[in-house]
Amino acid sequence: MNTEGRNDVLEAFVAEPLHNESTLSRYVQRYPDHATDLIELAFLVGNLVESDDPITEHDENRIESAWAQMRYMAEAASNEALKQLTQHAAKVARNTGLPPQVITMTRERIIEPASLTRSFLRRVGEAADVSPDVLRAALSGPPLATARSFSSQVIPKAPQQVPLRQILEDAHVAETFIDELLKDE
Repeated sequence: MNTEGRNDVLEAFVAEPLHNESTLSRYVQRYPDHATDLIELAFLVGNLVESDDPITEHDENRIESAWAQMRYMAEAASNEALKQLTQHAAKVARNTGLPPQVITMTRERIIEPASLTRSFLRRVGEAADVSPDVLRAALSGPPLATARSFSSQVIPKAPQQVPLRQILEDAHVAETFIDELLKDE
C-alpha cells in the first residue's frame, strides 16, 4: 500500500502536462487507494474549458451541486469509518496491540486531529478495514458527544481533544510502541 497522502497524489496528477488515459492508468496503478478520486479528478480536468465568459447561474448551481455531492460522499465515508471502529472495537484493539480505551478515544474523536500520524492511522485503519485517508477525515471533526447517564447535579462538560502521545501515555502504552506509532514516515 502506498502511503502518500491523497492531496499530494491529486496535486501531482493535476500538475501532469497531459491528463490522458495513459497518465490516469499510471496513477491508478501506482496509487490504487486513490483510484476513485483520480478518476473523478480526471473527468473534471477533462471537462475544463478555458473561457473568458462570466460564470452563469447555471454554472454556479452545477458547482454547488458537485460540492454538495462531494461533502455527502465524504460524510458517508466518515460515518462508515466510525461505524467500523464502533462495531469492531475489540478486534481493532486486539489487532493493533492498543488498549481498548485508546480505540474508544479514537472513535469519539478525543485525539487532536493534528497529532494523528500516518503510522497510527495505517495501523488502526488496517485493523478496522478503513483506508488511512478516510480514517483521518472521519477523525478530523469535533469530539463526539456520547450518550452517558450521569447522576450528578453538575452538568457534564464537552470533552476536550488531547494529543495522541498523551492518550497513549495515559493508557500506559510502552514507550517503544509509542515511538513507533508517532513515527510519521
